[in-house]
Amino acid sequence: MKTGEENFKILKQYVEKVIKPHFKIDFAGHSSYSKVGDSIKFTGTIELPTSSISYKQTDYYYSGNREKFIHFTSLNTFFKIIDCGHFLASQFTNHDDPLELIYAGIEMLHVTSKEKLEQFKELLFSLSMCIYDTDEDSFDMWRLYGDNGNGVGIVFSFYPNRDYWKNSFLSPVYYGNDSQVLERFKNFSEDHIIFMQSQLTFTMLGNVWGESGIPDSIALFLAFHKNAIFHTENELRFLKSFLTGSERCDEANAEIGIVLDKKNNLHYTYKIPLLTEKNILLKAKEKGLPSIKNFRTNLLANMRIFNEYVGNSPFIIIEKVILGYRYTQEDLIKIRRTRMIVEGKTKGMPIEFQLSHLSKKFHGR
Repeated sequence: MKTGEENFKILKQYVEKVIKPHFKIDFAGHSSYSKVGDSIKFTGTIELPTSSISYKQTDYYYSGNREKFIHFTSLNTFFKIIDCGHFLASQFTNHDDPLELIYAGIEMLHVTSKEKLEQFKELLFSLSMCIYDTDEDSFDMWRLYGDNGNGVGIVFSFYPNRDYWKNSFLSPVYYGNDSQVLERFKNFSEDHIIFMQSQLTFTMLGNVWGESGIPDSIALFLAFHKNAIFHTENELRFLKSFLTGSERCDEANAEIGIVLDKKNNLHYTYKIPLLTEKNILLKAKEKGLPSIKNFRTNLLANMRIFNEYVGNSPFIIIEKVILGYRYTQEDLIKIRRTRMIVEGKTKGMPIEFQLSHLSKKFHGR
């Protein structure tokens, strides 16, 4: 008769033989067993690591050299970000793509029931961006996401280093039926079936994928896959996950907000705060820590102090705002007059405004 310790060894073998060869990551496992009459039932669950650094060897960790990103939006939304002091990561239930997560589940793991994946969408939040290149300017991105050239591109970076993040991730999005990706998931599924067939008294709990018993936590990887029709987005995705860990995904969590969509349906949002003095002081107050003077110098220069004040949540530093190609030099001068107002609300984070490289080409001057 297998003991609980032996059962846990089975779970460890599953991680080593089934998951790590394909995803290059250490999963956490929990096991238990129960006796009903003369029958023994062994069960296990698999959870993803919560630390971003754990994903460094996978395809789901942005490893590029450029650490400045650009988010296209309307000018009005930019001022809302400044007013409220944070970016809003959208709940997957409120994405433009209705098959977000669903498409990947069907294509990668041949999911037959969408119900559980729809539930997972309530626990995942994302902010879309592109890698910022000072020499390039995408007309398509301005038209699609920058209010048809009337909007702005917000150039920013994350703080602190992503290796400190918990349940927050940054990865490229993969589009369509990439053969290498499909091969990985195919091999993973086959190894899973072979392993489970060799352990007839062992059941994997958290079963989204029909009778196959593939762990629910694999859903996190699916969040970085989309239909090929979106490939022009060339998206880099910030993802906040509540799939694992003890964080609450409701109004009791100060980092969660509420928005209405165009049909007046309620959705949650995840707040990514700007790195301003006001937000740091709010964090300090939440934790009962003393306020800190000259935080730009004293706090940011010392990662240990920073972590004490803000924990493992990402902050955003806005570096500059690029006006869309429909704006002129005269518009730039007018908008620059708002810098005093903007910087009054982003104390400790000066922001520069400039025109898109495409402005001269669009206006012919």
